[in-house]
Amino acid sequence: MLSAWENVTPMQLPSGGVLYCWFDLESSYNLGASYWSGWANYINGYDWHGNGIYPLYASLYANFCNSTSACTVVAASGFCFAYWPDEPQTDASHASLSNPPTWAPPYGCGHCGYQDISSQIVLWQYAIQGLQYATKYEVDMDKAPSGVTFSDHCFYLDARP
Repeated sequence: MLSAWENVTPMQLPSGGVLYCWFDLESSYNLGASYWSGWANYINGYDWHGNGIYPLYASLYANFCNSTSACTVVAASGFCFAYWPDEPQTDASHASLSNPPTWAPPYGCGHCGYQDISSQIVLWQYAIQGLQYATKYEVDMDKAPSGVTFSDHCFYLDARP
């Protein structure tokens, strides 16, 4: 990420000062609390070019309904700033990017038995759909809650490279 920022000259840090760094925990993998804590501490404590700016925020993408590992991570640390669940999936034949479902992330799963993470869910993967022109690839269809603007949390270009 730092390399991209350094090598794409017009790339700027987000105007909101927060750049979510997503750890992708797929359902078929487990994640130990020690590994997560080490990664999250490094991300959250990264001094951007040594200038006293700390824009990186450790965040977790996971299936919180089916992953006890994700719940263990949540319980083990307060180092996770945002969550992006991939369940429950809607029927992709009825959902589209132009016609997404109403906001309905997995609040029931978002409790993990340890702490309520529902207020920190900032993205929800509501479906995966194959592209019509390249069916070999599938694309996540995601939705943010009302009031969350991701342009405030992403790199942006202030000019064409």
